[in-house]
Amino acid sequence: MVPAIPDVMHLEAPFLPSYGSTRIAIHDLGSHSFHLLCARIDAGGAVVRESSRKHLVRLGASSLKTGHIPADAWQRGLDALDDLATVARAFDGQTYAVGTSVLRDTHNGAAFAAAASDRLGIPVKVLAGSEEAELVFLGALSVLPPTTGTVAVIDLGGGSLEIAVGDRDGVRLARSLPLGTLRMRGLGSDGLAAYVRARGTATWSAVRALAPGAVVLTGGSARLLATLHGDSRLDCDGFAALERRLASLGDEARVMLGIPAERLDTVVPSAAILRAVISELGGVAWVSACGMREGFLVRASRTHGARNSRLA
Repeated sequence: MVPAIPDVMHLEAPFLPSYGSTRIAIHDLGSHSFHLLCARIDAGGAVVRESSRKHLVRLGASSLKTGHIPADAWQRGLDALDDLATVARAFDGQTYAVGTSVLRDTHNGAAFAAAASDRLGIPVKVLAGSEEAELVFLGALSVLPPTTGTVAVIDLGGGSLEIAVGDRDGVRLARSLPLGTLRMRGLGSDGLAAYVRARGTATWSAVRALAPGAVVLTGGSARLLATLHGDSRLDCDGFAALERRLASLGDEARVMLGIPAERLDTVVPSAAILRAVISELGGVAWVSACGMREGFLVRASRTHGARNSRLA
């Protein structure tokens, strides 16, 4: 079974804020999609998911290769933010906004972040790759059992691949590689897998040296592949089988399998990238329902009094 995204995040160290509860909304401006996640930290020590909303923007569809966000993608992004801002204002909570790879890696990414800040009415923080990896780790760790030891968390996005290794005492390695699905699509599967292995040589060695007992995958691409596989656990052979099967199908057949139209051109590269990663790290990977946005909620909850947060 593929894990569902939890509606309630329970805190291991419950706290009772004197003001009752805190409402938090997080805008995530990604290379593929823009997301809004709204949640409430209640007085009993739980972070309760209230609502979420997503717009397919594909801001990085061409810009991750050209280095420039074009006018049509720019406008799609602003239109999406107008809608998300309306939802966030109605939610009436403490609102944050972060940007990821496409805003880090394009010449006009900072200008788009400034325009997005104007539309949202709040600053948009462009995350460093290492900070993004740390947030992904927090989110993924929160759904794992309290007894979980050292774990490697891999997040495959449209623009980058985040890697973090650590345990409940903290993150010991956090890196970001320019190996996202939008950036890598168009390369042949075997060439893509070889490139991923070579581009991340130092990172894969560093991860293996920390001897993680488990590998966890997050992100929409990993969740889609797990759904197609019918299980949240995938090994290298599983990714290879999915890759071969999907590569043999046309777009119409892929849609009939339940692949969204916006992922038709990235689903095979996603399988190739993750096949290469797991071939380097070995073993079986588990696909998590929670990642960067949930990690942001965990971190935000700690600023309100809870030191150890996890998803039930």
